[in-house]
Amino acid sequence: ELPTIKLELYKMFEKCQLSQVYGRKLADIVWGNIYKMELDMPIPAAFAAQVMAKKYAFEVTHSALQIHGGYGLTKEFLIEKLFRDGREVMIEDYTPDVLSLAAMEEFLRRY
Repeated sequence: ELPTIKLELYKMFEKCQLSQVYGRKLADIVWGNIYKMELDMPIPAAFAAQVMAKKYAFEVTHSALQIHGGYGLTKEFLIEKLFRDGREVMIEDYTPDVLSLAAMEEFLRRY
C-alpha cells in the first residue's frame, strides 16, 4: 500500500464523515423544530448540506476510480457503478450551482 493511496483514502473518509455529520446534525435540528412546533426551518443550511453531500459523493467516487485506474471503468468492479451514481447525483434534484443560488436567495430573504 502506497502512502499516497493511504492519504487519498483518508481524504475520502474525511469527506464521507463530514457529509454524514452535517446531514445528521441538520436532521436533528429539523426534527427538534418539528417537535417544538416551530415552523422556522433552516432551509439555507439544508441546501448547503445537500450541495456538500453531492460534491463530496462525486469527489470520493472520482478518487476511488483514480485509485483503481483503468480497471475501475469495467463493469466487473463496483466502483464503475458508484462513479456513475456519483456523477448522476450532481444532476438529479438540481445541480449544486442551482441549489447554491436557491440557498443564498433564501438566506438573503430571511436575513
